[in-house]
Amino acid sequence: SGEEKEIIVRYLAAYRQLESRGFVGGEKRINWLDALRQANQQADLFGVDYRISTQKPYSYLAEFDPAPIQLRESVMQLRFRLLHEDDLIRFLAVLRQQNAGFYTVDQCSVKRLETRGIIRYQPNLSAECELSWITARIESPGEKKP
Repeated sequence: SGEEKEIIVRYLAAYRQLESRGFVGGEKRINWLDALRQANQQADLFGVDYRISTQKPYSYLAEFDPAPIQLRESVMQLRFRLLHEDDLIRFLAVLRQQNAGFYTVDQCSVKRLETRGIIRYQPNLSAECELSWITARIESPGEKKP
């Protein structure tokens, strides 16, 4: 019991930090959407469309074997328009700074838009990205996996 208490005390601060960043515990989709909105504004994009899938076991779970920890992911598909290629990098950097949760960028594709005439400030590219938002939950003894 003394050893368990020592382990809890040693890792409690790190656990609380992961919890506050949205990695430990339930999904915080509202925080993700707020982060998308803020990243769109700060990166000065032309808006972001999104679609979030249902939560499922993390795709690479077997590689980690996290024992009592359940790693889950929700795939988010994003579509947005860009002035130039750097907007995509800036958007992802701003999204990371929001600390709304842990995610990986699975893939992005960028295509040139057909533009007619010269307009000073118009989107020239469209981007589609797929992000996996990852959360962790500690399984209680005797608890069944969903």
